Amino acid sequence: SAAAMGAENRTFADVVKASVCSALDEEKTKNEIVIQKLPENDRDVEDVRVLCTKASVSVKPVAVSRLGKPNPERPRPLKASFPTAFDARTFMAKVDECKKSEPDSFPIRVRLGRTREQQALCSKVYKLNQKAKSGESYSLRNNADVWKYEKNDDGKWIRVTDWTLSDSEQGNGNRTPGRQASNSSM
Repeated sequence: SAAAMGAENRTFADVVKASVCSALDEEKTKNEIVIQKLPENDRDVEDVRVLCTKASVSVKPVAVSRLGKPNPERPRPLKASFPTAFDARTFMAKVDECKKSEPDSFPIRVRLGRTREQQALCSKVYKLNQKAKSGESYSLRNNADVWKYEKNDDGKWIRVTDWTLSDSEQGNGNRTPGRQASNSSM
């Protein structure tokens, strides 16, 4: 097939270049966080600096930019790049602390940046949720694990502990899965 011939024609240099690009992409995303639900205006840099001050984070991001196309229904996610991965994770942890103690003053969501592979996995989880039956949901965790949840008779979400993404893709998921009560909100 043409695809197989294309794969055979890849040179060693192409393979090395792809590997280096992937490693650089992964390193870059470790320094990035994505802020969701932050209103759009012409003051993104100032808004992130205010968030840093409120969360008692001394290091400021080196760059901020909006992701995606403008949508009048909701603000686009904002990507903030920090000098180091430690600074990005510190910002995320401090914002999460503030959200717990002052939920009204932090109506945003913060997550780590994603590599192309992680974004593809996120897209896969989104598609799983689009196909999911009522009372079933899938969650992509920060460590790239995908968890499946089902609602029990009381309406509480329960994690299906012995389900894996590969089971779902291969169509041989266990119909009598183990369940673990979930304390996390999805």
